[in-house]
Amino acid sequence: PPRTRRVSSSKPEWKHPEIQKDSNKENCFDSDNAGKKSAMVAEKVDYEEEVVIAAHKLLIEETMEFVRKEMALLADVDQPGSSIEKYVSDLGQLLSKRAAGISSFQNKLASFESNLRKPY
Repeated sequence: PPRTRRVSSSKPEWKHPEIQKDSNKENCFDSDNAGKKSAMVAEKVDYEEEVVIAAHKLLIEETMEFVRKEMALLADVDQPGSSIEKYVSDLGQLLSKRAAGISSFQNKLASFESNLRKPY
């Protein structure tokens, strides 16, 4: 069954460096403590869920800012005597930054999706 999101008003207790540290340890608990390990994995997934959602919100905000900048570029290039070379250069830079942000988010999303598919 698909995982449903549990919305919490509190911030996640996990801190990113701790997740990295613990996620690099395959045998952080012996076999007698499998329940504890499962609970930690579930907490890690919950934290990563919050990180992905926050990153998506940030991506949307950045996208809106890029659109505003692109609109300004269009307004400038529509003026008599404007430089088409500057327009093309500036637009190329904006689009590259926008694509890099989207690519970074896609990587986060793919990693999270992969972790969701792992059995607890």
